[in-house]
Amino acid sequence: MGINGCHMPTQVTHRRQYERRVVDIVIQMTVGEECGGQVAPLNGPTFPGRLTDISGGGAYAVAPTFLPRGTRVALDLPPNTPLPAGRVWCSVVKTAMVDREPRYGVGLSFEDTECEVVRALRGAVREGTA
Repeated sequence: MGINGCHMPTQVTHRRQYERRVVDIVIQMTVGEECGGQVAPLNGPTFPGRLTDISGGGAYAVAPTFLPRGTRVALDLPPNTPLPAGRVWCSVVKTAMVDREPRYGVGLSFEDTECEVVRALRGAVREGTA
């Protein structure tokens, strides 16, 4: 028993379906047209971001714009990086301010986990090249 008679779990369950890899890649992020009413980036719908971790199911990026949960955003992965180049559509799962610049940490879930780019990303993460 834990504090105040609450049952404390004795085993922690791992929630992640895919292994994550730390990366540091400058990307372009574009807010989907259907989300333009809820997101108003200062310099238009496309802005730079930094991909900091990735898995076969999603990614984490740092962006200069607050992106509400559920926002559709495209990540444009550049060539000449350890990851396959291409565009991947994601949904924002969570956003939190990371410092006062402002910069926001954005948790993303890939919308189509079987698209060509995501399959290639999953292979790169598995092989450890991401």
